[in-house]
Amino acid sequence: LVVACAKSCKINVIPGDARCRNVFGGNAVKKVSLTRHFSLVSFIFILLAGLWLSWLMRDLAVNQVKSAAEDGNVYAAHVFSNAVGADLRELVKLAAGVAAGNEPGRPLLSQLRKSAAVLMADTHVFKIRVYDTRGIARFSSDDGQVDVDKSGDVGFQAARGGQVASVLGDRNRIDGVEGASGAKDVVFSHVPLHDSGSVVGVVEVYQDVSALHARVMGALNIHVIWLAVGLLLLYLLLLA
Repeated sequence: LVVACAKSCKINVIPGDARCRNVFGGNAVKKVSLTRHFSLVSFIFILLAGLWLSWLMRDLAVNQVKSAAEDGNVYAAHVFSNAVGADLRELVKLAAGVAAGNEPGRPLLSQLRKSAAVLMADTHVFKIRVYDTRGIARFSSDDGQVDVDKSGDVGFQAARGGQVASVLGDRNRIDGVEGASGAKDVVFSHVPLHDSGSVVGVVEVYQDVSALHARVMGALNIHVIWLAVGLLLLYLLLLA
C-alpha cells in the first residue's frame, strides 16, 4: 500500500521512510502488522474456546447418559430385591460362612435366576449379580458366573459403604461383561442391598445404553456444529 501510494505520488520512498510517515500521517506498515496479529490471536482464542466448550458439552452429555442409566439400574435393583427379597437375603446369609468355590442354596439360585429373567424381560438390563459383603458373587442371572471376587473393586467398596457407584464404558473394555451381544455401550452399577437398615450385600446391574448413548451423541454433534458456525460468525465480525 505504501509503495503503491508513493508511486502514485511519483516519489521514491521505502516503507518506514520519514517521508512516508508525513504523507500518510503514521506508520501504515505497523497498522497492517497489528491487524494481522489481532486476527491471529483472535482466531487462536476462539478456537480454544470452541474446543473447551465442545469438551464441556460432551462431558455433560456422557454424565447425562450415565445418570439416567444409573437411575434405571437402581430401580431395577430395588425391584429385584423387593420381588425376591426373602430368598435373596437368605442366600446372602447362607453364603456368609461359605468359602468361594461353593454354591450355597442351589434351589434358591435356580428360583432367583427364573425371577431375574422375568424381571429383565423387555428391558435394557441384561445381567444382575449379587455379592456378599466379602465381595464374592453368590448369584448371577447368567449360569456359571458366580464366585467372581470383586472385593478390591472401587464400585463394590462404595456400595458396601452404602453408596451407589456406576461406570459407563465400552463392553469390550469391561471385565466380565457377557451376554447382550448387541450391546456396545454399557452402564453397570453397584447398589447396596439392605436388610433392617444394614448393608448385607451388593447388587450389580448391567444395562445396555447403546441406543440412548447414540441418540445423545447425535444431538451433541448437531449442537457442536451450530457452535462452530456461531464462533466462525463471531470471528468474521471481529475482522469486519
